[in-house]
Amino acid sequence: MKPQSLPFTSNQSVDATSIEQALNDLSTFWNEVHELGRGPKFEEFGIRIDELRKKLAAHFVFTERRLEALRNLGEPISTSECDQLLKQHAEFLDRLAADVERLEAHEAPFMNWGDVGREFDEIIRRLAQIESNDETVLEQ
Repeated sequence: MKPQSLPFTSNQSVDATSIEQALNDLSTFWNEVHELGRGPKFEEFGIRIDELRKKLAAHFVFTERRLEALRNLGEPISTSECDQLLKQHAEFLDRLAADVERLEAHEAPFMNWGDVGREFDEIIRRLAQIESNDETVLEQ
């Protein structure tokens, strides 16, 4: 079970390249551990997820500031749209933080390396969805 491709697209954040690189590194790490049978390496994957989480937190702050600036310039972005993006960002970062804790403790749902790969696929899917939502609102 190989994790999905990484469809990350950025909304012009300066850190987009480092986020893309972190995603690629996570995918490569998962694949190497899986293919070489030298795992599972839950704790190391957790450390890498935490590094990604920190980069995404900065990226989301950038996006949120951009959103606020556009609203201040009179762009027709509703409060509910802003609130929804803020909620998505916070929930995603919370999910990553919870994953890090579970990886370090070897807790469910991470009972084997395949479970880690499936969760990573879900992280990629959800991040792509969040990025798409962000771009839709920011480019109205």
